[in-house]
Parts: sequence; C-alpha cells; structure tokens
Amino acid sequence: MKAETKRRIMAFVDRVDAALWVIVRRWAFRQLRKLVDLADDRLQAAQVKLRKEIAERNGSSQQGSPVAAPSNGQHPQAAAGEDFTQWEARRSGVAPVTKKSARRRHRLTAAEFDRQFA
Repeated sequence: MKAETKRRIMAFVDRVDAALWVIVRRWAFRQLRKLVDLADDRLQAAQVKLRKEIAERNGSSQQGSPVAAPSNGQHPQAAAGEDFTQWEARRSGVAPVTKKSARRRHRLTAAEFDRQFA
C-alpha cells in the first residue's frame, strides 16, 4: 500500500511539474513577444522620425536643384489620395484592406512575372 501511494504521489508531482513547465514556457513566450513588439514599435517610430527629417532636409536644400525628383510624399505605387505612411501601413498589413481594393488589385500571372523579370 505504501509503495502504491508513493507512486501516485510521484505521478501527481510529475503532472504538476509538466503543467508548471508549460505555464512558464507560455509566460516566457508572451514576454518575448512583448519585447519584440516594443522593439518593433521603437524602430517604426525611429524610421518615421528619420523619414520626416529627410523630407525636411530635401525640401529646404533641393528647392532649386534640377536633379531633384518631385517630392509629393507619395510612393510610386500608392493609390490615389494615399500618402507614404498610409501606403506603408497598408503594405505591411497594419491597415485593413477593403474587399473592394483587394478585388481591384491585379495579381501577376506566371507568364507576366517571367516577362517582367526575364
């Protein structure tokens, strides 16, 4: 009887250890995700700040430059009425894409892709 009780207690402890390990592992993954999200947010903020600084410098230093491209804040593939920040949010998957705009998007066929990069 005593050996059976000891075996049951050890089995219970093993199950608790396994459950605690799962809990600790999930917690660690959650903390890691939070850390990565924080780093991503800081990187995004730094990119936006740098982009604004570059736009300000380009606006003041290249006003009379014949080589300067027109800087209207739009990406070449941006939709009408969409600035670079909106384009970037939509492109990166942050902004929701409407069903209508998804239907309008033209997907390349294999032949078109081959012709484009041939």
